[in-house]
Amino acid sequence: MILKDDLILSVINRLIAIKNSFSFKRTNLLNKSKRSITKPNSDEVYIILNGPSLKNQDISNLKGKDVIFVNRGFKHGLYEYLQPKYHVFIDPKMLTGEWPLNWLDEIVKMVPNIIFIMPVEWAILDILNPYINKGYNFYWIDDSKKGEILGVAGAAIKFAIEVGFTNIYFTGFDANGLPNEMIKKVTHFYGHNEENLNKSTENYVQDLYMFSRHFRDLNRLASKYKNSNIKIFNATNGGLLDMFTRVSKFN
Repeated sequence: MILKDDLILSVINRLIAIKNSFSFKRTNLLNKSKRSITKPNSDEVYIILNGPSLKNQDISNLKGKDVIFVNRGFKHGLYEYLQPKYHVFIDPKMLTGEWPLNWLDEIVKMVPNIIFIMPVEWAILDILNPYINKGYNFYWIDDSKKGEILGVAGAAIKFAIEVGFTNIYFTGFDANGLPNEMIKKVTHFYGHNEENLNKSTENYVQDLYMFSRHFRDLNRLASKYKNSNIKIFNATNGGLLDMFTRVSKFN
């Protein structure tokens, strides 16, 4: 079944890629983003994810480093102190109103030079125009592989590779958010995502399938770079992921 799904999803991704190749606006936006980014001075980048384990890690030594936060990561007590360079959003909740767009204002108030990493499809929507017009910094990424379930963590890792980082460290990636959500345990360092508290078993049918595909695609991502000059390290305190090399950075 897994291999069959791999084949079906790869065909879907290929068809999407062919369709997107005819969108010159999309291609131009992606190329413009790649030209606009400054090549990193260091080969190291640190991706801070939002698992509960982050509460037990001291990340204050990342001050002055290249740091990426994601989603509600700006709620972390050290966010403003660390002055992260990048912040990733790819969840469509930003477009539906479940997550308020004024989060961008909150983030820029703390980190004026932050660069928002978002799907290029969002650049074409009017909803972000007020923030583009304010002069906020955006870097548009290709997040069109709908058959690839890597989530925001995968988007952050792929962005880091795209701009030239070769030693990529992530932490706070417990990868047990869904199981914890199902048994009403804390899912993130800040508590819960309120919009997920009233799901039905029908919702979990799809979520569990996506959870499985997530692990599958993370394993494939790890295998892809296993013997390359790009190294991906898991600095999470605990968690489920065993496909990336474990290191102790913040304990």
